Amino acid sequence: MRATAIVAVAAAALLALFGWRRRPRLARQQRPLIPRAALQWAKVRARRHLLVLANLREVAGTLGVDIGGTLAKMVLLRRIREGEKHERVSFGACFNTQPSLSFDVYADDGTSLTLHFVAAPTRSLAEAVETLRNCDGQPAAPAVESGPRLQRRESVYSSVRHVVAAGGGAHKYAALFEEVLRVRLVPFAELAALVEGLHFLRAVGPADELYALPGPSPGGDGSGSATTSGGEGGASEAAEERVAWEEVDFPYIVVNIGSGVLLLEREGCESPGEGGGVAAGGATFRRVGGTACGGATFLGLGRALTGVADYHKLLALAEAGDASLVDTTVGDIYGEKGCAALGFPPSMTAVNFGALAHGGEAPLPAKRHLAAAVLQLVVQASVLQAMAHATPRGAADRVLFVGGFLSDNQLARRLVANTARKLGGRALFSRHADFLGGLGSLAETLHRRAEGVSQSARSDPHR
Repeated sequence: MRATAIVAVAAAALLALFGWRRRPRLARQQRPLIPRAALQWAKVRARRHLLVLANLREVAGTLGVDIGGTLAKMVLLRRIREGEKHERVSFGACFNTQPSLSFDVYADDGTSLTLHFVAAPTRSLAEAVETLRNCDGQPAAPAVESGPRLQRRESVYSSVRHVVAAGGGAHKYAALFEEVLRVRLVPFAELAALVEGLHFLRAVGPADELYALPGPSPGGDGSGSATTSGGEGGASEAAEERVAWEEVDFPYIVVNIGSGVLLLEREGCESPGEGGGVAAGGATFRRVGGTACGGATFLGLGRALTGVADYHKLLALAEAGDASLVDTTVGDIYGEKGCAALGFPPSMTAVNFGALAHGGEAPLPAKRHLAAAVLQLVVQASVLQAMAHATPRGAADRVLFVGGFLSDNQLARRLVANTARKLGGRALFSRHADFLGGLGSLAETLHRRAEGVSQSARSDPHR
């Protein structure tokens, strides 16, 4: 026994010694591999970022920017010289240029100018600037054919470029942009930017800027269910109805559905009152409501219920679902005769997710139905509040829905339109709904130049 114990102790000591002596050797062999790969990738990213940001910093024209929590939207106004063709603006892979939104405007002297619309994830834009500051990637010079050099030196930009910017990023990233790019973000109030953007479009925007969605074709009741089987989100739908700006009298309600939801009343030439401001042309606006149940709710709650984290995949899932299998409808409570007496369609939503409250041990509906119910919850919360404010003001037929959540989201727009219709109203939509803040910032820049407010803006060589 004693000999066995001695052997065991000796073996343990040898193993400990062997492990202790081997560990540094393994560490020495592996340590250079990860940092070297990381360094190479950092340099590649820095070069890409430098190309993108140099193009952004040096682009000719006038910029208006809206840096939101999710997306940074940029509107670029460029002069078209005689003999030139329309040119597609591109800043790099992380920027999404939207040529279908571009349109021409004309200066007082007849000169033609083109508006370009570009969006990028805010995180990517901020990461690009941060990378250049932290790595050996301070911009040594604008991008050239031979490629940017990566070395730390003072910025070669001789002047500070002033850019009017709306959104929280105008404050959050101001110091970073000025340090690295010598771009001074001039903050512009978010609500004022949105209204200025609307005024800009009303004055010089495309004739087909505003539109409404008519009711579903025969066979669909348009009752308020996100489904592909003929409900409010039904696939069969007539063409868009063009709406002229002349039809949108004051006052009207603006519903901005982004991560959250904001409601504004656009008034005539009256006192703005509490929480209001003066917009271009003397018209006023004021905040009348809002809700925390917005686009981020759809993504966050949808992810929690379905496990799908990608926005577009979650939206596709919702389009294949039927919210009436999750919600409680008016018909579930009153029956068909009761609904006829009330004047409501039986399939109108009475309680969001109400069907799950009395399900007992029954299995949950399929994920696609849960996703459809979340989308309907978000849309109905916004539309109900909008109509509650619009109807007493006599503006139920003049409710304009804008914001990033409705951009490239036909299903949500159909839900909005049909829910508003069932509540006795009419929903209007804007083709540039996601760029109102950027357009407003651009308009503010032009106002400042025209009025001579900013000496630095007048001397900006990029205008």
